[in-house]
Amino acid sequence: MSSFTFSPDVVLRCSECSWTQLERHFAENRECLMCSGVGEEVGEIDNSGPSFKEKRLLREVDAVDGVGQATASNLRDAFSVQEFIDACRKGYEEANTSELEAVSGVGKATASAIAGYVGEQKDWEQQQFSLVA
Repeated sequence: MSSFTFSPDVVLRCSECSWTQLERHFAENRECLMCSGVGEEVGEIDNSGPSFKEKRLLREVDAVDGVGQATASNLRDAFSVQEFIDACRKGYEEANTSELEAVSGVGKATASAIAGYVGEQKDWEQQQFSLVA
């Protein structure tokens, strides 16, 4: 039986899903418990970037009707996660899907479907309603 000691101050970020947590929340070999990626040491937790759920929206965009593997790959190549979320928000709130349509394989109907899907997942309709109420 091996003995392994965790350092209480070490913060790791998964190289695959960017899950960031104290070392003790990773497996002994620094394996990410979320996706089995490798935990890499970072100085401190940074919550300024996109969340795991937001990253998943871009990674799993092929769940939207009309989006195949090639189109999903083109979207991932064209946008960072935050750019994708911002483009979807424009499409959802302003009906401006031009940024999504600029990606190969994405037409008006598909861009609207993507923006609608992301809007539902992010609950933007409820947020708009709450601001008005």
